[in-house]
Amino acid sequence: MTFRKKRMALLASIAILVLVAVLDVWITKDALFEKFGRQFINEAKTEAYWQAKRGAEATAERQLDIDSQGIREVLLAGERSHMTVKRAPGRTIQLRYTVTANAAESDAAERKRDAVLIEKDIREGRLSLAATAEGRPVDPDSVSIDYELLLPDALKLRIESKSGSIRIQGVVADMDAASENGSLEIVDVAGAVSVRTSYGSLYMANIKGSVSLENLSSEAIAEGIQGAFGFESRSGRNDIAGVTGTVSGSAEKGSVRLNEIAGPVEMHGRAAKLQLSEIRNQIRVMSELGDLKLVLPEAVGYAVDAKVRSGRIRTHLPFPVEPRPDEGGGSQLKGVVGTGTWKVDVEAHSADIQIHTQ
Repeated sequence: MTFRKKRMALLASIAILVLVAVLDVWITKDALFEKFGRQFINEAKTEAYWQAKRGAEATAERQLDIDSQGIREVLLAGERSHMTVKRAPGRTIQLRYTVTANAAESDAAERKRDAVLIEKDIREGRLSLAATAEGRPVDPDSVSIDYELLLPDALKLRIESKSGSIRIQGVVADMDAASENGSLEIVDVAGAVSVRTSYGSLYMANIKGSVSLENLSSEAIAEGIQGAFGFESRSGRNDIAGVTGTVSGSAEKGSVRLNEIAGPVEMHGRAAKLQLSEIRNQIRVMSELGDLKLVLPEAVGYAVDAKVRSGRIRTHLPFPVEPRPDEGGGSQLKGVVGTGTWKVDVEAHSADIQIHTQ
């Protein structure tokens, strides 16, 4: 068989296969459309089923009063809850909470609501507050609990939230706050603050005390910190401003922006974007695989020592960028800005450094 005849036979075979496929779709089109439509019908039925299960709602507001004598620490945890902590007017710990239960029938919703209790456990000066329903953990799919805690001064607070929100305002206490898949807000507090946030958002302002931050894939804003600020960030965005004490930490991926820092700065970044401005103290920064930008107030004065390997130094400062004398190669810049009061030691590997004045 010649090449031409072979090609004609192949094309004819392809044409027959295409024709068979078209006929198959045409014959079975009703079944296909029925199957495709059934998916949406089933989804609608499923949604209607769950809506019917939540058809009735029962709500109750309750309050728990606890004498704080002998208590040094308070622990409160919630899931899909709105949690608020405020300063108590006296020495009594008050927990005000709202329970909302959903069910297909009103009687069932009321039974779910009435089964919820806040159990208190005091051991070695630690008060734990936990919600249970007939001795078991509360099901967040059918029962929600919102909390308002009034905390007396000088009691340590431990608070945890998952897929909910926390707002802490005006308290005088050391605290450990953790939020996962939610929002956390801490404002106008006095005390040492330790925060862990993951896959959510954090806002802190007007903190009279030191701050320790662990940030995993969250957006964190902190301003007005009267104390030291330490942080560890992975894939998070961090905007930190108005710190009177030392700022130190590390960041992997994500970004860190520091502005108006009165204390010394020391940090390490890896694959993170770093930006520092209005730092009125010593600066020591190491950056790998992530660009570093410095904006130095000329009126303050700095002695700058910048080094780069596998990257560039970009600046309008009147100092030469020269090859580094060591075996690793790269480039360096040294010079004095203004009075040279503070030492700036920055180094980058596989990244660029930008240095500007204002």
